[in-house]
Amino acid sequence: MAELVVEEVVVEDIATTMARYWWVFLLRGLLAIAFGVIAFTYPGITLRCW
Repeated sequence: MAELVVEEVVVEDIATTMARYWWVFLLRGLLAIAFGVIAFTYPGITLRCW
């Protein structure tokens, strides 16, 4: 029974942290989209890395 309580506390702590730093996830997603657009627009730059 004590293990269940520990898991609930950890889940709540993660949820609280994610709610506090939501902007980090938004920024990461926007950067990923921007990278995808750049890679699609300029494929030569992307292929030159290989």
